[in-house]
Amino acid sequence: MDSAAYDKKDLRKKLRERRRSLTPYQRKQAAIALFNQLKRMPLLRKARSVATYITNDGEISPAHLSEWLWKKKTVVSLSTLHPLGQNRLWFYSYTSSSLMRTNRYRILEPLGNFRERIALEAIDVILTPLVGFDSLGNRLGMGKGFYDRTLTEFKNRQSGNTPRLIGIAFNEQEVSQLPTDDWDYPLTAIVTPSRTLYF
Repeated sequence: MDSAAYDKKDLRKKLRERRRSLTPYQRKQAAIALFNQLKRMPLLRKARSVATYITNDGEISPAHLSEWLWKKKTVVSLSTLHPLGQNRLWFYSYTSSSLMRTNRYRILEPLGNFRERIALEAIDVILTPLVGFDSLGNRLGMGKGFYDRTLTEFKNRQSGNTPRLIGIAFNEQEVSQLPTDDWDYPLTAIVTPSRTLYF
């Protein structure tokens, strides 16, 4: 294992422990402050279709945003594991009455049928939880590369709808600098409870 891979693994462990150590009160307040940042973003105010996530492993919750989007009649979807594996994601329609199941990573996802699948080209914004980030827009995820593999076809696309990827994190998950890889799909913005960074 090279030193960069080891550094990422070690940093990922530390940052996951850091976010899991936050108290329920800190999480609740952070989620409210996050929502206040998100709902001011022009990208989300104008979006017709937004993919979000269900919290896991101490991630910051975007649940307030989902409720706001539903009231605005915005199409909301959740990521699900691709049925054939390949470390890729599909996105299914998500409402307050969606039937859910737990996937192999113990993360809730919609128990949707194929008709409820949302094509990537139809999604304007995808929210992704971060393990870590820096002020230059570099991100650290869980290490499986699901979003990067799923979005690789859009990385250099010059025309057509390209989903904008927005990273979501607690303030405490910021680090001074992160190592990067060529296959990383670029973030349009990073949003925390205290600020929004655009790239």
